[in-house]
Amino acid sequence: MMNFKMSQIPERTAKPRKSGLTMVMDKGLSYAEAENFLSVAGVHTDLIKLGFGTSFVTPNLRKKIELYQAHGIPVYFGGTLFEAYIVRNQFEDYITLEDIKKYKLLKLDPQFITVPNFDAVAQAHGLETKIEFEMANYEILKKFVKAGVGIVIVSSICLEDESDKELIGRDLSSHFPSLIYGIMVKKGKILHPLLKKFIEMLKESKLLQAHKKNN
Repeated sequence: MMNFKMSQIPERTAKPRKSGLTMVMDKGLSYAEAENFLSVAGVHTDLIKLGFGTSFVTPNLRKKIELYQAHGIPVYFGGTLFEAYIVRNQFEDYITLEDIKKYKLLKLDPQFITVPNFDAVAQAHGLETKIEFEMANYEILKKFVKAGVGIVIVSSICLEDESDKELIGRDLSSHFPSLIYGIMVKKGKILHPLLKKFIEMLKESKLLQAHKKNN
């Protein structure tokens, strides 16, 4: 939003934006300072990071986070706070299943087996999650997670790419039932050579190796 008309100035897209995102680091603003910041730059800000572990000592933290969220701005903690918990062996204290309901959930399409499992777990724990949107492509969902839009529940096999190192995963296997994938064929049926080849490939796959490792 500009106060004057000027040529050769690109037009700023409206929120919510999917490109050209602006991240602002909150280095310990008070609630009043956060209000002043939003009055000037809220319309230009897409993400806010609470930096340097300042969220550990900032007064009225939850109230300030809710203020940012009320302006449609996702908020996330910086890496320093996470590292502080890790070096103290307090990862379980950093985030729990209960914490999921505080964030927007980017959900896989209902056709994926992860979804009904998550729905059952959420219902069992009385979690009322905020579903931001659903889609079938988990690679796109991971990009939104990297942008701080929300969190996503996926299988660990979806986080094995080199580019996923900047993501932080939480092991929720204690909350979810184990899954076994397999192939069923009619007894006595002669298998097509291509199907035999596929089964041989499956035996060497990471999925089967992971199953063997866990059993």
